[in-house]
Amino acid sequence: MPGRHGSLGRLKQETDGACDGAREGDRRQRKGHSPTTEMFEAMGRFNDELRNAGIMLAADGLKPSSQGKRIAFDGPGRTVIDGPFAETRK
Repeated sequence: MPGRHGSLGRLKQETDGACDGAREGDRRQRKGHSPTTEMFEAMGRFNDELRNAGIMLAADGLKPSSQGKRIAFDGPGRTVIDGPFAETRK
């Protein structure tokens, strides 16, 4: 099915190498090894390609939970609550 960035088959073909690298990294981690410099560099190049193609918007990594937000749903209404945890009271 063609899309904005070409066919899904083409995208799969283009990303298969990166997936192989991810699987290799997973095998290494299970054995207690850290990712190699080459793995980090390959992932960086892959992320750059995704960003340049407009597929990925950001790869900033995870933020601390203190910067999290929650959204409360009440019918059609929404309320954004700072932080992932409820306020504690003494």
